[in-house]
Amino acid sequence: MSMLGIFVLTTAIGIGASRSPASEEQDALKALAKATYIQTETDKQVKDLEKRYIPKELKEYGGWITGTTKAIVDKKVSFEWTF
Repeated sequence: MSMLGIFVLTTAIGIGASRSPASEEQDALKALAKATYIQTETDKQVKDLEKRYIPKELKEYGGWITGTTKAIVDKKVSFEWTF
């Protein structure tokens, strides 16, 4: 699979964060994209690219930076209480 194909599949899977109402058609398309992504072993290629090109510091701190930025931009913090 070409790099363009990997980019298209990864983008299709990530589209789930949009704020549009959920529908069966959208859910089916997302499931199809994810299944194709896994079936073609593109996930392994992407992980290999991540290992090669993403610096160690970004791997360690990227999640915190992304989460903090999202909370600031969305001005939303959610808490979950479990008993």
